[in-house]
Amino acid sequence: MHRTATFYDLRITARGMSRAEGKEDDYEADPKPLRELVGYIEQLYNGGDRIVKKGQSDKTARIYISDFKYEGERAVFLINRSDPNAPDAVSSDPDIKSRVVHEKPPGHGGDYSAHVVINLDPVKGDNYYLCVLETVYGSGLHASSMAEYLRYLIRRCRLEFKDKFKIAHSSRAKTAKGEEIMVNWNHFVELQGHPSEDFERDINAGTLSGMELVSFSEVGAAWDERGGIVEHKRSIQLKPAPDKLGDIAAAIRQVRNKVYKNGKEYDHIRISFKNEAGEPRDATIASDTGQLVDSHKYVKRHIIHAPMVNTTSLERVSPFILKEVLALMG
Repeated sequence: MHRTATFYDLRITARGMSRAEGKEDDYEADPKPLRELVGYIEQLYNGGDRIVKKGQSDKTARIYISDFKYEGERAVFLINRSDPNAPDAVSSDPDIKSRVVHEKPPGHGGDYSAHVVINLDPVKGDNYYLCVLETVYGSGLHASSMAEYLRYLIRRCRLEFKDKFKIAHSSRAKTAKGEEIMVNWNHFVELQGHPSEDFERDINAGTLSGMELVSFSEVGAAWDERGGIVEHKRSIQLKPAPDKLGDIAAAIRQVRNKVYKNGKEYDHIRISFKNEAGEPRDATIASDTGQLVDSHKYVKRHIIHAPMVNTTSLERVSPFILKEVLALMG
C-alpha cells in the first residue's frame, strides 16, 4: 500500500476582529501558542467530541479526529475522512470463480486515515511549527483539506471556549464601566510545503518565464458604493531579462529579500518556469520563508514502509507508522 509522508511548516496567524456596529475592528494580532490551541482541542476530544466537520449534504465527506496523543514534545493526530461517495470494496477468488461486493451499510462512507504529527515548539519565529502529514494515496486528506480542517478545529475551540478567544479592541477603548472593549481573537492556519530536490533541480536547470508578487492585504475591500465589487488580490508582474539573468534560484532569493526589506505586504510569489525538458511548470512560495504554498508536486516527501498496515483506515495511531515518521522528523 502506497503511503507517503510530506513535510510542511504549519503557520499560525491571528487577527482581532469585530463587526459590531460602533465597535468595528480588524487588526493583526499575535496568535496563541500552538501548545495552548492543541490543549483546547484535547479537551474537546477527551470529552467525547470527535469534532466532525460535515459538508452541505449527507453525500459530502466528513472529517473527524479518530485518535489523539502526545509523543514527547509533539502532538499526534489521527484524522479520518468518511466518504459516502467512495466505491464499495470488491474481493474475489478467481480460482473458484467467487466475487463478493462489500456494500457499505446505510450512513457509512469509505474511510481513510492520515497521521498528522506537529512539533509543539516553533521551528522559526513564534508561529511556524514543523508538521508532517502521512496518509495513503487517494485518501483525499491532502494539505489543502487538512489545513481547512485544522482551521475548523480552531474555530470550534473559539466557539466552545469563547472567553479564551477575546482580545482588546485596537483603540483600547473602554465601556462606561471602565472595562476594556473586547473583540474576537480569530486564528488562521496555513501549511507551507518544504521544497523537494525536484523543485530545486527543475528551477536551476529550467528557464524562468515570469513571477507575480501577490498581496491579500485588502481582500474583500469594496470598490463600488453597494459593495458588489470587492477586491480579490493585488499583484505586481515581474518579467525576466534573459541577457541579465544569472542563477535563477539566487534571483528568486533576491526578489524575496527585496520584498521583505521594503516591508511590502506581498504574501506570496508565484513562479512560472519551464523545466529542462521544456515543460511548463509553476509554483507558489511564501515571501517570508520561501516554502511552498499549494504546490503539491514539489513538496518534500518520503515513502512510508509499514507492511503491518494493510487498510486505508485506522482507528488508532499506528505505532509502526509513527515510529517511521518520528525518525524522519529527527
